[in-house]
Amino acid sequence: MALVKCKECGKSISDSAKACPECGAKPPKKTSFVTKLVAGIIGIGVVMSIIGNIQSSKEQDQKAKAEAARLASLTPEQRAAEEKAKAKPAQDEADRKRLEDQQWKNTMVAIPTPYSGSRSAPTTAARSCAPSTGLATASAV
Repeated sequence: MALVKCKECGKSISDSAKACPECGAKPPKKTSFVTKLVAGIIGIGVVMSIIGNIQSSKEQDQKAKAEAARLASLTPEQRAAEEKAKAKPAQDEADRKRLEDQQWKNTMVAIPTPYSGSRSAPTTAARSCAPSTGLATASAV
């Protein structure tokens, strides 16, 4: 048993005492082992995260410097060819989407309409299957 100072009156009391015999103040609660363990694990996680971010930024800096050095060694014609090659996939994707949208707009489906009350043959209506609106519009054929 060790003696500790009371936080209220400053007198020496036993660390196992429930309260100070002089002023009656309760000693501070001891931190449990589980609390210390959880705090330690969280602390280690934070430190590892910081170290990982520092390492990642160093790698990105190295890659950026290497890319800058590579671009500096290219001739203007080589740079232009590389920029054109990088722009081509983006243009191809835009062209593919435009063609796909056009195909959807051109798709028409014939759907029979109910009889109009007379005994004549049923008519059909063309309805657009455009996915952009989700609604079908009818027009008489």
